[in-house]
Amino acid sequence: MKKFFFLTVCFLLITLTACSEKEQTIDMNRVSKETMITKKYLEEKGYTLVSFVGKSREVLTKEYLASIRGQQEWKVQPVKPDPFIGKAIQRVTFVVKNHPLNKQYHGEIRVTVFLYQNKVIGGTSFAPENDGAVHSLDGKND
Repeated sequence: MKKFFFLTVCFLLITLTACSEKEQTIDMNRVSKETMITKKYLEEKGYTLVSFVGKSREVLTKEYLASIRGQQEWKVQPVKPDPFIGKAIQRVTFVVKNHPLNKQYHGEIRVTVFLYQNKVIGGTSFAPENDGAVHSLDGKND
């Protein structure tokens, strides 16, 4: 009975490990145009893509900009938010390496790139396992 239990646990661990490995690979034949643009942009900045986290599309509102999260995100952007109010912003998120935050924090670094009409307009980076503070794409927070 112990041997059966041990083999079952081993099988589950191998299966779970194999599934998590699959989730981290990026099938470039099945990604959106926004994801391809983001991938190219991040690689040109010298970042190594570890895994694709996800993407979303949100209309930028004055209410969001007034929220704490909105204020934190948009204070580190290279552009002002005003031209994008009422417009749909694509957000594409990857886990990356070779990022400036890797020198400051241990663990995973996530970057979210903001796109409008398939053009990069900004984004954020953060270390979820550490302080979780919002930084610019390049790891600055001012």
